[in-house]
Amino acid sequence: MKDAVSIELKEGTPMSDRMTVRLNGVIRGVVAIDTVEKKESPVLPALVLLGFDAVHLVDESGHQVRYSSADLLRDRPALYAGPLPQTRGLITLTLRWSEPLEEYRLDVSHNGQRLESVDAKLNVGTLRKILVQLGFTVTHVEDIAKAA
Repeated sequence: MKDAVSIELKEGTPMSDRMTVRLNGVIRGVVAIDTVEKKESPVLPALVLLGFDAVHLVDESGHQVRYSSADLLRDRPALYAGPLPQTRGLITLTLRWSEPLEEYRLDVSHNGQRLESVDAKLNVGTLRKILVQLGFTVTHVEDIAKAA
């Protein structure tokens, strides 16, 4: 049976959104995403809330940023259910230019196994595509921009 994920983004303040992540109907976390000043993405914290050890974001020059539960806790989530009993491993998102598509893409890897690339916007649409590739059933994704 596939795990079911629900992601909800709502405006928390004029500077940030509030993201709630549910796994199989149980809230895994509620975090503030600073969308204005820091231009944060919901992708990295959502994957960590869903039980991945870390997410590595690699730019075109090879510079790597690691996001883990320590980073999530540093941002003081309103709720964090803690790590899952069994780890889901490591996600790597590598930015690259696609000549045929004439746009930036993110190559997705899970524990070193390459999956399909997704658009490089790092928004909830990108998150949904990543989750489906990882075998989750996405039951609900609500982005305030689309819901309005």
